[in-house]
Amino acid sequence: MNKKSVIFVLTLSIIAIPLALWLTIYRKVNPQVIVDNLHHMFDDVTFVSLNYDLKVTELLGINSKVYSGVVHTKHQDKISEYAFLANAYTGEIIEITET
Repeated sequence: MNKKSVIFVLTLSIIAIPLALWLTIYRKVNPQVIVDNLHHMFDDVTFVSLNYDLKVTELLGINSKVYSGVVHTKHQDKISEYAFLANAYTGEIIEITET
């Protein structure tokens, strides 16, 4: 390989690798993944409402971008309602509270 090829490959690597890492780390998860996680966590989910507008919430001293929503479940003819927060980047359910 000549000197121009080596410089081109190094320059491309220096630009492409950090760009690929940044795009991977800061890509938001598809909200359908959050709905699927809720169906795995609860039996007999009857309704899921997900707010697609992200909000910034401070949890454990860290500012996190989260999706918020409500899930309704049915257990022995009783419907329970839970509010939840889910991490926008991992899809992990952070907090669930019964309302």
